[in-house]
Amino acid sequence: MSKEPASAPDTPAAPTRAPIVVLGLIAAALCATAWMMRVRLPAGRTGARPMAWHRPDGVAFRDDRWTGCRGDTALRSIVDDERVWLSCEPGPGFPDGGLGVVEPLRGAGHIRWPFPPGLKPAVFVAVRGGPRGELAVVYRTAIQGPLVGGVAGATGWIVAPAQLAPAQRTLRGLRWAGGVAEAAIVPDALASQVDPATLTVDPAAVALVARLGGATTVPSAARCQAPPCRHRDAVHDDRAGWQWIIQEWDQTTGVADDRGEVRRVERGELPRATRQDRGLLDEFEAATFGIDPVPAPQFSRNFRLVAGAPEVIPMELEHGEELRFVYQLDDAAWKVKTPDSQSDGLRIVVGAGAMEVVAHDSAFLGEPILIPAAGDRVVVMTDRGNHIVVDASGRRVDPLDVAEHLRRRGSVGAFIDEMRHVWLARWAWYGPLLCLVIASSLAVAARRRRRAIVMTAMATYVVVATIALIDIAPLLR
Repeated sequence: MSKEPASAPDTPAAPTRAPIVVLGLIAAALCATAWMMRVRLPAGRTGARPMAWHRPDGVAFRDDRWTGCRGDTALRSIVDDERVWLSCEPGPGFPDGGLGVVEPLRGAGHIRWPFPPGLKPAVFVAVRGGPRGELAVVYRTAIQGPLVGGVAGATGWIVAPAQLAPAQRTLRGLRWAGGVAEAAIVPDALASQVDPATLTVDPAAVALVARLGGATTVPSAARCQAPPCRHRDAVHDDRAGWQWIIQEWDQTTGVADDRGEVRRVERGELPRATRQDRGLLDEFEAATFGIDPVPAPQFSRNFRLVAGAPEVIPMELEHGEELRFVYQLDDAAWKVKTPDSQSDGLRIVVGAGAMEVVAHDSAFLGEPILIPAAGDRVVVMTDRGNHIVVDASGRRVDPLDVAEHLRRRGSVGAFIDEMRHVWLARWAWYGPLLCLVIASSLAVAARRRRRAIVMTAMATYVVVATIALIDIAPLLR
């Protein structure tokens, strides 16, 4: 009887590649999605760039309680080429406030000019750029208080602020002459009282020229010889110095030079100077006596220096469905809509058209400062120096990088620093490469378990990347 041949032992089936393929496709899809979110992050979705502020001693500081450089009712900013002068609130190292300069394209701000104790400005009256980059300033310590003047240099006060004239005086012009800033000051109507006994003007109530950092002089024309007269104005002539416009007791008008010679003129022949020529900022100072023919703007407190004189940057409010700030820069209307809440964005349009979101940052809740910059660019800045740069069409050209955007929790604010979002995003972007390197290293030592090691690595990436995208996807849209 023949024996049946013995059957061959069962051989294990070859493991299927389906799980690896599926995990690989899922991992590739997650990685591609993460990279697409990174590449397609809208520039207007990112926040503003912070300003690095420095105290008068040069030490950098950051104080979230500091309110920044808000200015006053007459002055908020003065654009001087690539730098901007600001009047800053009290802070560490400058308890009475100070003048600040920011260079927004460099992200640096310096408060090198602290105001002396007791001489904190209430309202700026005039500014004038000097021949070597100086800035002469005149301000009042109270709305109707005394006049104070000083000269700011590159690294500090050249002439520290000091009182130029008591209250009841009006500044009628600020000019540079022979490298020295001169302020022409006339008495107010209340100060120009005639003594009924002698029919002469109080000697203390005369016009004067206050040289910032030098002596205060009373021109011979300001002595108001008989008949009694009242000073109304002063106009500077580069050839003849100051010309003083006076009104005599019989209401006739004359013009006197520094030599004391007076010539009577008709009202239409009075020498005139624009608000810019006088260096005046405050509309009340400029409107005194109604002589200045240039009306003061109603809203704008932003200026730029043109040949040393302040020229207003026009701004008005546009009321409609929403409130907009409208700035006139180089004959173009820049309309700016600031956020109504932290979840809203800063929107800009140049001319007509739809407004586009250019930044997402809670710092822009207030009125912004628009600064013309080189290369047809415009810097949009807040009181604390947070800023963005846009081109001539209003599109942003300096968006934050993705890492900084994620650290701020989607650019909610520069005060937030959460690195967790950055690490999750990096895992979604570079996790496959890291897993491949680790799996390859382990597979060399354990040849029989290569498939399990690779699957474990891919599964780990898929799980963590899914959690990461759920966390960071809302911040990258």
